[in-house]
Amino acid sequence: MDKEKKVNISIKNDKKKPAKKKTNKKNFLGFKLGEVIVLIAIATIIGVFSGSFLTYSLVDGKVTRVSSNKEIGEFEEAFNSIVDEYYEKVDKNKLIDAAIDGMLSILDDYTSYMDSEETSDFNERMKGEYKGIGIEFVTTAENEHFVTNVFENTPALTAGVKMGDQIVKIDDLDISKMTGNQIASYIKESNISKIKMVVKREGNDVELTINKAHVSLPSINKKTFESNGKKIGYIGISIFANNTYDQFKKALAELESKNINSLIIDVRNNSGGYLHVTDDILELFLKKGETLYQTKDQNKVHKYYDKTEENRTYPVAVLINNASASASEVLASSLKEIYGAEIIGDTSFGKGTVQQPVDISNGGMIKITTSEWLTPLGNTINKVGVKPTIEVGLGNDYLTNPSDQTDMQLQRAITELAK
Repeated sequence: MDKEKKVNISIKNDKKKPAKKKTNKKNFLGFKLGEVIVLIAIATIIGVFSGSFLTYSLVDGKVTRVSSNKEIGEFEEAFNSIVDEYYEKVDKNKLIDAAIDGMLSILDDYTSYMDSEETSDFNERMKGEYKGIGIEFVTTAENEHFVTNVFENTPALTAGVKMGDQIVKIDDLDISKMTGNQIASYIKESNISKIKMVVKREGNDVELTINKAHVSLPSINKKTFESNGKKIGYIGISIFANNTYDQFKKALAELESKNINSLIIDVRNNSGGYLHVTDDILELFLKKGETLYQTKDQNKVHKYYDKTEENRTYPVAVLINNASASASEVLASSLKEIYGAEIIGDTSFGKGTVQQPVDISNGGMIKITTSEWLTPLGNTINKVGVKPTIEVGLGNDYLTNPSDQTDMQLQRAITELAK
């Protein structure tokens, strides 16, 4: 299933302690991902092609430039030879992209290059908002397009789009011959303020006019459970985007207004995001002066501390699996070692390095590994992962009938917090 954009990443912010920010194609069951590709495109590009999950450092970095003309001259000689002598016409921009990618390929798995289109998708998803209508849809093998989700407080919801609608026409386009990516790009990037969409619903064609607007991409879902006379809050985090902290804090306040006794934080299948967002969430729970995590570069080890007065004391359980990576592992390990949270599920992925994005003049981006991050107690995570305090599998029943009741990891967390 596709979203207007989806990313799986983790990113670090700041030279010292990250500053608090209060605002500021994959196939799946025969489907391709559609308008919500703003989310999934990134996950595919970064999660699959880069080797998995990233932790980005958003510090102000400087790129060391070549001081001698010799190296540049060698590159220029090779470039010109290919352009002049190759038997077919060569796209110079693609040649440059390939050259940059080639340089980075001799480094670690997480140092990589994104071209201008990939960079635009990445920045949009990590910002947590885009200009569009607010739907997710899938494209079947028969090139039929079905709405799978309508985000809250969006133009699509206001206009009456519903889950299950089949999109049959957008403006005057023949979308039967368009891919999901092409449809998503038209909706998001065309210079129009509204679109006309025809959907098939219960055998009838329904014409809708939808105004485009800035859509906030949700990365949080919440619910409550009751067991043994106790009320247990639940917050699932799909990615640590720029707007995730605000969504998390709002969800937490709503749950606490219902007098929850404990909390489950679910970062299963969350492959990362901005590390400064993880800091902000951790500071809601840890005490001032406690260690959030550490980083180690070629010169020294740096420790990052909680600098806020806010904290909590009720029991917390964190759900992880082998696709929980990077910023998710920072969150889990810190709550495990400092807060005393139960970590329930499977050992996490083991992505323990930090990448710094560097914009380049062609609109692309280079992600360079700058350091390794360590847990608050100095333990390494890279290629090791976070070990659960309670190891439990998802359960076979969940695979055939996914629900809260068949989710054995969730149920074990409820049992532990209800004691």
